[in-house]
Amino acid sequence: MKITDLLLLTVASFLTVAVACDPLENPREGVQEDKPKELVLSSSMEETDISETVSFTVKYGEDDVTDEAHIFFSSTDDELDGNVFSTDIPGIYEFYAMHDSIRSNTVMIMVKGEVVLAVDKRMIASDGTDMAVFKVIQDSTDVTGESVLYLLPEEGEPVVLDGFTFSTTEAGCYSFYAQKGSLPTGRKSIIALTSDPQPENTAFKERAMVTEFTGTWCGNCSLVKASIYDLEDEGWDDAVVVEAHDGDPMATEFVSDLIKDYGAYLMAYPHVTYNMDNQHSSSNYGTMDLCQQYILKNTGQVISDYPCTAGISVIFEQGDGNELAVNAVFKFTEPGEYRVAAWLLENGIEAVQNNNYSSVVATDYVSVHRNVLRDVSNADEFTGDDINITEDDITEAVTYKFRAWTFDTAGLFNGEPENALVAVFVTKKQANGRYVVNNIVKCRFGETTGFEYVE
Repeated sequence: MKITDLLLLTVASFLTVAVACDPLENPREGVQEDKPKELVLSSSMEETDISETVSFTVKYGEDDVTDEAHIFFSSTDDELDGNVFSTDIPGIYEFYAMHDSIRSNTVMIMVKGEVVLAVDKRMIASDGTDMAVFKVIQDSTDVTGESVLYLLPEEGEPVVLDGFTFSTTEAGCYSFYAQKGSLPTGRKSIIALTSDPQPENTAFKERAMVTEFTGTWCGNCSLVKASIYDLEDEGWDDAVVVEAHDGDPMATEFVSDLIKDYGAYLMAYPHVTYNMDNQHSSSNYGTMDLCQQYILKNTGQVISDYPCTAGISVIFEQGDGNELAVNAVFKFTEPGEYRVAAWLLENGIEAVQNNNYSSVVATDYVSVHRNVLRDVSNADEFTGDDINITEDDITEAVTYKFRAWTFDTAGLFNGEPENALVAVFVTKKQANGRYVVNNIVKCRFGETTGFEYVE
C-alpha cells in the first residue's frame, strides 16, 4: 500500500478525537443455541516415571466436578481411589470418569520403565524417501528385535508400525514410543520438514518486524494498541507484530536489554520500532487514523530499504514433555552474514489496560493482549544465531539451512500452548555493521507455515 507522506506534526499533548467507528463494535445477529455439555477428563501429565503422581480433573461443561465424579481403569473398570494415580509398575494405563451416568473421554497415561527409545535423526525431509531409524535399548543392550514401535496420532489409538523405520510425505511433528513386553519407553518425536513446492522461486513474500513497546500502566498506549489490533482485524499482512511489555506482569526479565539494544532511542511510551534497525519508529499521534498511517508508512519503508533475500518455513509443535518445538527451514538466495532467531509469543492474555482514549477505544478491546513476547531463542543476541552464507553455498541459485529451538510451556503467561505462536526471522548484516530484519514469519502452535512467494 502506498501512503502519501504527511506533514509531521509536533504534538505537545495527545488529543482525544472522536472516531466514527469503534473497532470493538460487532453486534450479534441472532442467538446461538447452547451446546450440549460434555464430561471431560484431563490429567496433569501424559507420561510419568515410576512412583510419580498423576492428578486428574473432571469438568462438566465449565463446572469442575472432580470431587463428585468417579474415575475408573478402562481395562478392568475398577474405581480409582480419589483423583490421583501412581504405580511402580511400568506400562500404559487408561482411565475414564463417570458423573451422573455420563461417561467421559478416555485418558492414557504412560508410566516409563528402564527401556529407552533411540533414533538416528530428529529431523527428516517430507519427501517419502528420507528415513528415521529407531532402536530400543535396555541396560545398554539392543532389544529392538524383542520390541514393537508405535506411532502416536493426534487423535485415536496408537498405531503399530511395521518395523523400526519411518518416512512420510506430510510435514509435521510425529511422536513415537516402543514397548518391550509390558515395558514402554518414553516418547520420542521427530520433525518432517516441509518440502519447497517452488524450489526455483526466489520472489519471497516479505514482512517487516513491528515491535510495540508498551505496558498496561500506560494510558496513552491504548490508542496505538487499538490501531494495530484494528489493522490486524482488517487483514493487514505486511508485518509480524511483537508486543514487548515493560513494567507490568507480562514483562520479561530481558525486556530492559531489548529496549537498550533495539528500542530506537525510546524516550517515552508507547513506542513502535521497525525491523530492529534503530532508525524507524513511531508513537501516538492523537488519532487512530494518524497512528495507522505512520505504522503503514514505516512498515512500507523498511520493506523497501531492506530487500528480502531469504524465505522461511516453520513447524511449531509439541515437543518432548513440556517442550514447544520450533523447526525452521531457511532458503537463502544471496551470500551474506545472517542470523536466525525464534521468539515465543502469546495471545489471549487478559489484563486491564489503562486507557486515556476511552471515548474512541473500548477498554475491553485492548485488555485482551495479543502477540505478547514471552521468550527468545537467544537473549544474549536478540538478532539471532549466526549463519554465514558464502558464494560456494549458493547452488542452483539458492541454499537451504535448518535450525531447531525449544521453549518451555512454563514461559507462557497462561501456560496454554494453544494460545502460543512463534515469530521466526532472519537478520542480515548491513554496511554499518548492524543486523537488520530481512524477513519474518509467524506460526501458530500446532501448525505449519510453508515458504510464501509473491503472487
